[in-house]
Amino acid sequence: MRKILLTSFFFLLFFSGYLFFDFSKNVKVLSDFFLKKRIEQIEIFNLNSLSSEYLLDSIEVKKGDSFWNYSFLKLQKNLKNIKEIDEFNFNLKSDGTLKIYVKEKLPFMIWQNSGKIHYIDENGNILKLNITPLPDLIILHGSNANKKIKHLSEVLLKHPSIKSRILKIFLLDHKKWKLFLKDNSCLKLPEEKINQAIEVFKKIKDKKKFKDYKEFDMQINGRVYLNKKQCLI
Repeated sequence: MRKILLTSFFFLLFFSGYLFFDFSKNVKVLSDFFLKKRIEQIEIFNLNSLSSEYLLDSIEVKKGDSFWNYSFLKLQKNLKNIKEIDEFNFNLKSDGTLKIYVKEKLPFMIWQNSGKIHYIDENGNILKLNITPLPDLIILHGSNANKKIKHLSEVLLKHPSIKSRILKIFLLDHKKWKLFLKDNSCLKLPEEKINQAIEVFKKIKDKKKFKDYKEFDMQINGRVYLNKKQCLI
């Protein structure tokens, strides 16, 4: 019985040693593969208005990098931080080709300041897009207006019927807004409670008794001042 146990023990010892040696060998082969394998090519798909050079400069993965240094999470974070990208997907092929698929973000407005035109998103971030001016975009005017547009943008997204009627927006006194509509009327909004003001405006704008009025001044909460004169900045 003891002889059988000793034989079994030595067999297990030998077998476990063999497995350890084989495992170590496989790990070495695998690590050598990743160390020697390189990212041979980075391909970007669906770019229309965004520069590929800008995107490549914004990620930490470069052509020639080792597979060993490739990080899925890091690349995901890099792409999330590119404000011009709305959606993305990517995969690294065994032949060393990294394929990145993107969906570009559409600009929310055009911010015009000091003679320069910038495309911005709903948060006021400047988008580095190479496109010709889109005629249906609202034009925003005013120094640093892009840094203050976020709250107004949130309200306008709740009222698409009003947003679609806006031609341009001016920032007044660094805190209030004046909206010029496509029918040559205009709306002045307060610094706060913008949503409530637009709700009231929607109820009265298209009523017959107000059709001759051009300016709707709602800068003082709870009050509406009407004017039939042409809207001026």
